Amino acid sequence: MNRNAYLVWTALAALLLTACGDGADADAGTDADVTADTGVRDSGVDPEDSGVVTDSGVEECVDCEYVEVALGVLHACGRQANGQVTCWGRDQEFQLGDNRSRHENCASTGTPEDCSGEPVFVQYDDGSGLPRLDDAEAVDVRGFAASCSLRPGGELWCWGRETIPTVGGGGDAELRPVAVRDFPDLDGITGVSVGDGHLCFTAGAEAAAFCAGNGGRGELGIGRRPTTIQADPVAVMLDDTTTLTGVDEIVISGAGFSCARTSDNVYCWGRNQRGQLGDVDDMGVAVAHDTCVVDMTEMWDCSDTPVVVGGASPLGATTDLDLGSQHVCAVQGTGGPGQVVCWGENRGRQAGQADADSVPAPSPVSGLDDAVMIATGSNHSCALRGDGTVACWGLNRDGQLGDGLASHGTNCMLDSENVDCSATPVEVATIDDATFIAARASFTCVTRGGDGSVWCWGNNNNKQLGDGTRDNRFEPVMVMGTAAP
Repeated sequence: MNRNAYLVWTALAALLLTACGDGADADAGTDADVTADTGVRDSGVDPEDSGVVTDSGVEECVDCEYVEVALGVLHACGRQANGQVTCWGRDQEFQLGDNRSRHENCASTGTPEDCSGEPVFVQYDDGSGLPRLDDAEAVDVRGFAASCSLRPGGELWCWGRETIPTVGGGGDAELRPVAVRDFPDLDGITGVSVGDGHLCFTAGAEAAAFCAGNGGRGELGIGRRPTTIQADPVAVMLDDTTTLTGVDEIVISGAGFSCARTSDNVYCWGRNQRGQLGDVDDMGVAVAHDTCVVDMTEMWDCSDTPVVVGGASPLGATTDLDLGSQHVCAVQGTGGPGQVVCWGENRGRQAGQADADSVPAPSPVSGLDDAVMIATGSNHSCALRGDGTVACWGLNRDGQLGDGLASHGTNCMLDSENVDCSATPVEVATIDDATFIAARASFTCVTRGGDGSVWCWGNNNNKQLGDGTRDNRFEPVMVMGTAAP
């Protein structure tokens, strides 16, 4: 690894570690407003001189229908069919990537906090100007302050928190994407998941798993728990000599654990205090692993090597996987619609079981045997069905279930508060042609067929629903300007 690559990885790891403290509860508690300790920033860049796009609307374009959406804790990004990326929501940490430091004020009172209630185009520095990012092959923004995109050749580009420098140093790179690349031994990154404490990705012909960043809870999966930031990417190890390869998808949680699926198994590693690793014995009892001590204040069960989900009765093949704060859901099968199963935290009924606060082993969610994609927030979950409709379950404090109702006849005790919830999936209103789904924190978004627009619902305190308001939405609303002409 050359020095520039090392510097970028070091900075990115610092970004991930510092974005939300130690990341232990990066997704938890996001039903409440986030207060920044700094005001809206002025970069000193004149948009007219720098070539920055000054209009915040999404212009007419070719192949501009949205094919993917990715959600951070308080912002979102979408990828169009033409490879362009737009972002909206909170921008106090530059996570929108459009080279501007001023959009709108999201704070209702007190110190201003920058955000955008409608999409803005992500831009990068090509050495001669600031063109739009227009060749993205995937986008991932699972954390609080960092956003990333995969570009051709397996290059990873990220933007956000001020600690990201340009390759070679200097400049205002925090306002726009910078390359995290030049790892010849890895032979190109093929999939990535970026959170607030660590990131993991797949690379090379063998689709091997690698992680970097904070590993104090075992979330790197390397057989040890480093006490300092792991700046260099390291291979995830099944044991002392066997690397985890053949990975179809790798996903991380901001709450200190990671999972990956292969053609025949799902593996998880890291923090396990709510059973989110899904490791049970032949009696269905959660298996104890090591004890992690964080900041000398909390002790949790954790595993610094991957365990097979289902333990003695492995979950087996899955077609999709997503992680919430402390729970996991997957779609079983080898192709086509399948059964949704969930495990881990269930106090908000996000694992789909009505009579337990935690679910140690994968358990079917009632009425969902026709899912093609799964999406998990902090305390809710949603599934995209094969017919284009969407069903959600779990906590509904801010409208996360999306069916237009504020009450479902049951309450869940969360943080000493009785909150509306449903263990039974309910159908999201007005959506019958969804093509992609993502959830994070307390909101959910889908892309739709036909006009290729993006629709969102749930918490909106940083305008992350993209409708120009800060009003929570109990039914889906269209993100402004995302409908193809």
